[in-house]
Amino acid sequence: MQLMLVAGEASGDRYAADLVEELRRRHPDWQYCGMGAAASREAGVELQVDSTELAVVGLVEVLRHYPKIRAAMRCLKETLREQKPDLLILIDYPEFNLKLAGIAHRMGIPTLFYVSPQLWAWRAWRVRKIRRRINHMAVILPFEEDFYRHHQVSVSYAGHPLVGKARASEDAATLQQRWNIDSKRPVIGLFPGSRRNELNALMPICIDAVEELQTHPSTPQFVLAIAPGMSEEEYVSRLPEDTPIRCLNDDIYNVMSLCTMAMAASGTITLQLALMKVPFCMMYRMASLTYAIAHLLVRIPRYCLPNIIVGKDLVTELIQSDATGPAIAAELRPWLDSPERLEEVRTQLQGVQKHLGPPAGMTRLADRVEALLESPQ
Repeated sequence: MQLMLVAGEASGDRYAADLVEELRRRHPDWQYCGMGAAASREAGVELQVDSTELAVVGLVEVLRHYPKIRAAMRCLKETLREQKPDLLILIDYPEFNLKLAGIAHRMGIPTLFYVSPQLWAWRAWRVRKIRRRINHMAVILPFEEDFYRHHQVSVSYAGHPLVGKARASEDAATLQQRWNIDSKRPVIGLFPGSRRNELNALMPICIDAVEELQTHPSTPQFVLAIAPGMSEEEYVSRLPEDTPIRCLNDDIYNVMSLCTMAMAASGTITLQLALMKVPFCMMYRMASLTYAIAHLLVRIPRYCLPNIIVGKDLVTELIQSDATGPAIAAELRPWLDSPERLEEVRTQLQGVQKHLGPPAGMTRLADRVEALLESPQ
């Protein structure tokens, strides 16, 4: 069997690699090609397109990168035509992947879409396009299954791939010694994103928050996590010379395990922090035009994944002009003042995993891949 996987962002790249590893255990002779980054390549996917430069969000940002995105689409279309894979697996990255799904549909290539576009949040009319173009939707949030069933789309809940994986690979003492962390002082983690446009928008805000908090009597320590697929230089070059912030290039869960609390960009990282029970404040900024358009179209009251999953405000969301260094500091300072408040938030975060259910890894998704290969319709 020849499978083509297409992932456009760091989280999707990791999911693609995990799926390939699960399928390889079952079918050692299957072949894989497509678009991804380091994780996919290490898992043995032959990459026609490296997605590192394509992970952007927002209308204005996409327009700036349009030549690279168009070239990637052209390359993948040619791969579909030449190699005729037995199954196309599209992972997140919805605008790009839904267009590619249309191309595959016209070629008669069956398609599985994993990690649904957030149609329940905005532009729900796209479900008609999904119904026409894909053979099966594998969702990672439980409530999405009912949405697709209502719209007559073949769907299954694959379980969330992060459940069961949110744990450090090394013990606290080892990590503290490696990174020279004082176990008696609080550690504030900075997670400003895995895209360059996010770093441009959010790093200055994080630095301002650190300046506000570094004089707190608890003498907090500040660590910045290097996102998978990003170089340390991308972060270091945006930091002032005399900063107390230390960049940690380690497994993301190892970094989180060191953190007493955190500030984080919107996205998958917020769910990872919640599953690790690290209290945090969410922040996000985008181009003004992108935000103005999104504000008109989005139809949900919450933007942070843990808040959406449990249906209430577990953590504070600071969006656009509300996302400032002083505002973030104002959210985190009470936790530095009162360990009891911090513990209350940790307890509340336990509800996120309960809503997602038990760990499933890639087992259910691999089962669905096998079923589609046996009967694509």
